[in-house]
Amino acid sequence: MKTVADTDLQRLEDLIINGQKALETRFTAIENSIVEIKADIGEIKADIKEIKQDVKSLEIGQAKLTERVEGMEGY
Repeated sequence: MKTVADTDLQRLEDLIINGQKALETRFTAIENSIVEIKADIGEIKADIKEIKQDVKSLEIGQAKLTERVEGMEGY
């Protein structure tokens, strides 16, 4: 027959185990969120790189256009 102390200890153990499971679930969710955030950051970095390349192309095009316009001023 279980004593009151045994019952209380079992309840305490169950509380600890359930709390640990809840924490593990939350940590797993946080880890998954971190993985998603890292993937998003990678995509953002790739987008920024592409934008920088586009800006560079525009700057080159603008420089060529400026040269043509300046060359036409003499006519």
